[in-house]
Amino acid sequence: MQDREMRVYWEMRCDENHGWELIDDEGLDYPPDALLRCPLGHEAVTVTRQPATELAVVTVEPAARVVDSATGRIGLERQYFIVVSNLATGEATRAVVAVSEREAPQQVQRLLGRTYSKAAEMLNGRR
Repeated sequence: MQDREMRVYWEMRCDENHGWELIDDEGLDYPPDALLRCPLGHEAVTVTRQPATELAVVTVEPAARVVDSATGRIGLERQYFIVVSNLATGEATRAVVAVSEREAPQQVQRLLGRTYSKAAEMLNGRR
């Protein structure tokens, strides 16, 4: 794991009860002054720091690649890698085996709602 959190959400609210948020991938200590006003110009009266959860982000990455540059032939056109990542730490794990376009949604569904560590473990058949 890394020393700092990769993703933090900042939730702000003004006296007029308008709410807005900032998605912070930079590790800010506090949101910049320019973002401490609601879209209608009222100053924030509350600023709440909310770290990202450890829930896995599940994405589908095409496995397709040019297998013959002379002819431009593409291989694995309808194959996909499933990737799980952790917004809180920036870690990511990619499946070692590509799946078909029919299997991909099933694999995604199986991993949704899992913590990153559990999804990464499940991804490559360790459970």
